[in-house]
Amino acid sequence: MAVSPRKRRRRSPRKAKRTSTTSWWRRALDTWPKKAAAAVGAALFASAMSYFFGADFWSGVEKKVGTAGPPVQITTITDLDRFHSNIGHFPEFIVDRPIDKVSRPPSGNTPDGRYRWAKEMGGVDGRASLIRVVVSGKDDRPALLQGLRVKLAERRPPLDGTLLTYTGIGSAQSVRFFQVDLGKSPPTLKYIGDEGEPEDHFPLRVTESDAEVFDIWAALPRGDQLWYLELDYTADGEQGTIRIDDHGKPFRTAQVSGSRENAYFWFGGRWRQP
Repeated sequence: MAVSPRKRRRRSPRKAKRTSTTSWWRRALDTWPKKAAAAVGAALFASAMSYFFGADFWSGVEKKVGTAGPPVQITTITDLDRFHSNIGHFPEFIVDRPIDKVSRPPSGNTPDGRYRWAKEMGGVDGRASLIRVVVSGKDDRPALLQGLRVKLAERRPPLDGTLLTYTGIGSAQSVRFFQVDLGKSPPTLKYIGDEGEPEDHFPLRVTESDAEVFDIWAALPRGDQLWYLELDYTADGEQGTIRIDDHGKPFRTAQVSGSRENAYFWFGGRWRQP
């Protein structure tokens, strides 16, 4: 006797739709708290990382650990063609070559353009250096400059070479500037006032828009001297010191050995000796 297969009961379309909708709601109710929590957590994480990597956070860190830069900024100018000073200084240079290997200076017996020309030959400031230092703040908050001093980095024997000099130029005038005596041990620095006498010039106040300009005249080296300056300041109740040098290197001012025999000036279209 054949047995007919049992027929499967079909679920009515209305009932199937109801079951599908119910399942979707159940899944939504089960998962939305997790998704909401994840979204909130992601937002909090992003906010925290934004603060952590943002300027506000690191600004605070710099102040706490002392990595923030000094509140004053320094501009050092050594090329005499880039500024005009009242100091009667004419640049002299020591070059490591005989005079017959030295070309005509760019402007005859005047100092115009001679700094770059001499430096291209490896020239070293001879007997004196004139440097301009511009000191300003980094923002509108005032910084007080408390003092300036000279530091000797190294002293070597006088240089062998040719001194390129001038004739009939006179001497340095008594004007307002800082004078460094490299011949003393240790070297000294003093501020020369309007009357040509040393004065006490500090403290000085600077901001981003209110700068101070120092003309530093360093002379009388005993040998080949490497030196730099240190500037003390106070800002926001904190004290600090910043080094002033020739773009990361010490300033260099040298004495030439046998200067009278090796000194030359340009006159009448050729090099002559004093």
